[in-house]
Amino acid sequence: MKRARLHTHFGLLALLVGFGCRPDPGAEDYASQEAFRFDAGDPRPEAYVEGPDPWREGEPRFGLGLFYEDGRTEEVVIDDVAAHFYIYENTFTVVAADNGQREGLSVDQIVHAGTPWWGGGVHLEAPRDLSAWKTLHVSLRSSDGAFRTVSLGMTSGAEGSPDNASASVDATEYGYENDGRWHDLKIPIADLVAKGLDPAAVKVVLLLGGGSGTSAESLAIDALYLTQD
Repeated sequence: MKRARLHTHFGLLALLVGFGCRPDPGAEDYASQEAFRFDAGDPRPEAYVEGPDPWREGEPRFGLGLFYEDGRTEEVVIDDVAAHFYIYENTFTVVAADNGQREGLSVDQIVHAGTPWWGGGVHLEAPRDLSAWKTLHVSLRSSDGAFRTVSLGMTSGAEGSPDNASASVDATEYGYENDGRWHDLKIPIADLVAKGLDPAAVKVVLLLGGGSGTSAESLAIDALYLTQD
C-alpha cells in the first residue's frame, strides 16, 4: 500500500496527546470499510442490529467510509484514490468482530499499539463541502485506561495554506464514559466550526486521537455518520 507523509493532522494531535515528533500517517487501511446494501424486498439477517437511530428511506445521511453499515444517501468511499484511511505511525490496528455491535452486523475495534499516543484519520484528496451536515454521530465503548478520553475532529483547507485549520472535541464532553458500555454521541459540527473548521472545505473528514496505553487495550467504534439535523 502507498505510504505518504501528510501534515494536516499534526497540530491537532500534538495539542491532544502532547507528542513531540511529526507522525508518519502509516499505511492506509480500508479493508474493513463496510458498504452493506440490502434490497427493499430482502429481509436483513437475524443478527443485524438497527442501532440507536436506524436509517429510513429518503433521510439524508452521510457515511464517512468506515465504522458504519446502515443506509446512507452520500458517502466517502475509502479507495486509496480519492480518500484514504491513515493509521498514524502504526499507533493502532483495526480488528473486526462479528458480535457486540451497536449497529449492523459487526463492530470494529481500535487496538492500541502500546505507544505514547495514538491517532488516525480519513483524508480526502480534494476538499469537500460538508456545510449542509450539522451533526456527527458516533458510538464508542471501552473500559481500558488508554481510552479514558478520545478526541474526534476534522480539518479544513489545503495543507500549508493560511486557511488550513484543525478542530477537535473531547468525547467525554458529549456523553462518553470509560465504563465498558456503548455511548451514543451527537456532536454538533458547529462546535468544530467554533474552533476554526471551515465546513465548506473539509480535507480530513474524521480525526481520531488519544494518549498512551498498553498493547491490546481496545476501543470499539460503530454507528459513525453525519446528519443534517
